[in-house]
Amino acid sequence: MLSYQQIRNERQWKSSTGLSEQQFHRLVKYFGETYEFFQGVSLSTLAARTEVDLLLPTYADCLFLVLFQLKNGLC
Repeated sequence: MLSYQQIRNERQWKSSTGLSEQQFHRLVKYFGETYEFFQGVSLSTLAARTEVDLLLPTYADCLFLVLFQLKNGLC
């Protein structure tokens, strides 16, 4: 599975997400705040409540998947 942690340079960031690395990490903060506002629970709390390991355990993982799908026409 492709992960944002495997991306090495700015060209790869732009081609996979449409954002620079700096823009991505800034957006992760807002993504997490918005997720918690609408869901009423953080991902870490959700992971602690369930006995199943989350496939996307961080907000950065979730955001990368969404951006990658939108950028590459997978939705």
